[in-house]
Amino acid sequence: MHDTRYGNPELEEHTHHGNTLLVEMSEAWVRRLNSPLYVVVNTLTGVSISFAPLFLLMLGIHNQWNVLTISMAAACFLVIFAIPMFYILLAGQVIKQVMRKK
Repeated sequence: MHDTRYGNPELEEHTHHGNTLLVEMSEAWVRRLNSPLYVVVNTLTGVSISFAPLFLLMLGIHNQWNVLTISMAAACFLVIFAIPMFYILLAGQVIKQVMRKK
Protein backbone atom coordinates (compact mmCIF):
# COMPACT_ATOMS: atom_id res chain seq x y z
CA MET A 1 0.00 0.00 0.00
CA HIS A 2 1.44 3.35 -1.04
CA ASP A 3 1.43 6.24 1.45
CA THR A 4 0.25 9.29 -0.54
CA ARG A 5 1.36 11.86 2.07
CA TYR A 6 4.96 11.84 0.86
CA GLY A 7 5.48 13.99 -2.19
CA ASN A 8 2.25 15.89 -1.57
CA PRO A 9 3.18 19.26 0.06
CA GLU A 10 -0.33 19.84 1.43
CA LEU A 11 -0.35 16.56 3.37
CA GLU A 12 3.36 16.48 4.19
CA GLU A 13 3.20 19.61 6.36
CA HIS A 14 0.71 17.87 8.68
CA THR A 15 2.73 14.67 8.94
CA HIS A 16 4.85 14.24 12.06
CA HIS A 17 7.94 12.11 11.70
CA GLY A 18 8.76 10.71 15.15
CA ASN A 19 12.15 10.10 16.64
CA THR A 20 13.64 6.64 16.87
CA LEU A 21 14.90 5.45 20.22
CA LEU A 22 17.06 2.39 20.71
CA VAL A 23 16.71 0.93 24.20
CA GLU A 24 19.30 -1.43 25.65
CA MET A 25 17.73 -4.08 27.86
CA SER A 26 19.41 -6.42 30.28
CA GLU A 27 19.73 -10.05 29.30
CA ALA A 28 17.18 -10.99 31.98
CA TRP A 29 14.51 -8.76 30.41
CA VAL A 30 15.28 -10.06 26.93
CA ARG A 31 14.78 -13.63 28.21
CA ARG A 32 11.50 -12.62 29.88
CA LEU A 33 10.17 -10.95 26.73
CA ASN A 34 11.13 -13.91 24.54
CA SER A 35 9.79 -16.56 26.90
CA PRO A 36 6.37 -18.23 26.92
CA LEU A 37 5.75 -16.37 30.20
CA TYR A 38 5.23 -13.21 28.12
CA VAL A 39 2.34 -14.88 26.27
CA VAL A 40 0.75 -15.76 29.60
CA VAL A 41 1.21 -12.19 30.87
CA ASN A 42 -0.35 -10.80 27.68
CA THR A 43 -3.29 -13.15 28.05
CA LEU A 44 -3.83 -12.26 31.69
CA THR A 45 -3.66 -8.53 30.93
CA GLY A 46 -7.18 -8.58 29.52
CA VAL A 47 -8.34 -10.63 32.47
CA SER A 48 -6.79 -8.21 34.97
CA ILE A 49 -8.50 -5.25 33.31
CA SER A 50 -11.97 -6.67 32.78
CA PHE A 51 -12.89 -10.07 34.16
CA ALA A 52 -11.05 -10.09 37.50
CA PRO A 53 -12.69 -6.85 38.75
CA LEU A 54 -16.05 -8.04 37.46
CA PHE A 55 -15.67 -11.41 39.17
CA LEU A 56 -14.58 -9.64 42.36
CA LEU A 57 -17.70 -7.48 42.20
CA MET A 58 -19.88 -10.54 41.70
CA LEU A 59 -18.26 -12.22 44.71
CA GLY A 60 -19.01 -9.15 46.81
CA ILE A 61 -22.62 -8.98 45.66
CA HIS A 62 -23.09 -12.71 46.37
CA ASN A 63 -21.91 -12.03 49.96
CA GLN A 64 -21.50 -15.64 51.03
CA TRP A 65 -17.92 -15.92 52.18
CA ASN A 66 -16.24 -19.25 52.72
CA VAL A 67 -12.75 -20.60 52.05
CA LEU A 68 -13.39 -20.98 48.32
CA THR A 69 -14.77 -17.49 47.74
CA ILE A 70 -12.05 -15.88 49.88
CA SER A 71 -9.36 -17.69 47.89
CA MET A 72 -11.03 -16.64 44.62
CA ALA A 73 -11.13 -13.02 45.83
CA ALA A 74 -7.42 -13.23 46.73
CA ALA A 75 -6.66 -14.65 43.27
CA CYS A 76 -8.58 -11.77 41.66
CA PHE A 77 -6.59 -9.20 43.64
CA LEU A 78 -3.38 -10.99 42.71
CA VAL A 79 -4.20 -10.88 38.99
CA ILE A 80 -5.38 -7.25 39.18
CA PHE A 81 -2.17 -6.03 40.84
CA ALA A 82 0.56 -8.47 39.77
CA ILE A 83 0.03 -8.43 35.99
CA PRO A 84 0.30 -4.63 35.59
CA MET A 85 3.43 -4.74 37.77
CA PHE A 86 5.20 -6.59 34.93
CA TYR A 87 4.53 -3.68 32.59
CA ILE A 88 5.44 -1.10 35.25
CA LEU A 89 8.83 -2.74 35.78
CA LEU A 90 9.38 -2.96 32.01
CA ALA A 91 8.46 0.71 31.61
CA GLY A 92 10.89 1.57 34.41
CA GLN A 93 13.71 -0.05 32.45
CA VAL A 94 12.78 1.90 29.32
CA ILE A 95 12.47 5.20 31.19
CA LYS A 96 15.84 4.63 32.83
CA GLN A 97 17.40 4.20 29.37
CA VAL A 98 15.65 7.28 28.03
CA MET A 99 16.81 9.41 30.95
CA ARG A 100 20.35 8.07 30.56
CA LYS A 101 20.39 9.14 26.89
CA LYS A 102 19.64 12.81 27.74
